[in-house]
Formats: sequence, structure tokens, C-alpha cells
Amino acid sequence: MSDPPPSPPPFGAPTGPRLSTPELVAHYLDGATTGASPDAEVSGELLTADEHAVAVRLDGAVLVRLHLPGVQHLPPEVLAVRQHLEEALSAFGMVLTDEDSVLGGIVGIEVAGLRGEAWSLWAHDPEQGQAALARRALGEVADVSGLLDADRARRQEEAEVQATLAELEREL
Repeated sequence: MSDPPPSPPPFGAPTGPRLSTPELVAHYLDGATTGASPDAEVSGELLTADEHAVAVRLDGAVLVRLHLPGVQHLPPEVLAVRQHLEEALSAFGMVLTDEDSVLGGIVGIEVAGLRGEAWSLWAHDPEQGQAALARRALGEVADVSGLLDADRARRQEEAEVQATLAELEREL
């Protein structure tokens, strides 16, 4: 008598390879759509930890969730996965290009069903990252040139404010 076929994983069980958390994060950044570690799971373009969305992968960029609503301190598992992710993003040559991205909130609602969340944008190139985010938030046919100009102006204004504040601090 032969053995019965293996049972499928229980409903909701992670699929894909089982890896350590740093390996899973690298696997995710390489474009994997499945996989799990003891602390995290990859499901499509979403990276989760302890059932909380941590990141959304875009075309050439990654949105990283900054906080959980109504939670003063993130669970340690979520913090650990986010730390591994941010280290891996830096190792992959990505830089933080926008903290608390307005369009990130739109993508967070669409992909993870999360309202009122703050997301930071990481990318190899700030303009390409913003364009990828705009396309994901507004649709593939979105004309993002005006958004990029507005974002560039906002960043310039922020830099000028920071320079003025630094100058005032030096004077005090």
C-alpha cells in the first residue's frame, strides 16, 4: 500500500521556501512572491511580520510602513523585520527618498487595506522611485511629470527651511 499524498498546507499557511528573516528579506527584494521565515512572510508584493504589513514592493522601489495605527510601540517582531529590510535596502543600493509619502498612503490602502498609515519610499533613484509610486497609486497611464516637479519643489522648500533653521541655531 502506498502512502497517501501529502496534505496541502492549512488555509492561510505561508507558501514558498522557509528561510531565515534576513534571507527572506533578500528573497523579497529579489522579486520573490512567496516565502516565509519564523517572523515574516512574503505574499505577492507585500512583506508582512506578525500579520502586519511591513513593506510593499514597487517597480524599482519599496514602500516601508513607518508605524502601526494606535500602537505606541511596534511589536518586536515587526521592528526586527523592518530593521532587516532597511539594512537590506541600503545593501541593495537603495536610499530613503521620501518619508511619510502621500501617495504611499494610497498604495497602502490598495495593497494592504490600511488607511491613515505613514509609508516611506526607498529607491535607487528618487525620481524613478517617485514615478513608480505615482504609477502604482494613480495607474499605469498617469502623467507623473507634474507630480515630480511638485515633489522636487517641495523637497527644495524643505531643504531651504532646514538650512534656515540650522543658520538660526548657529546664531543662538
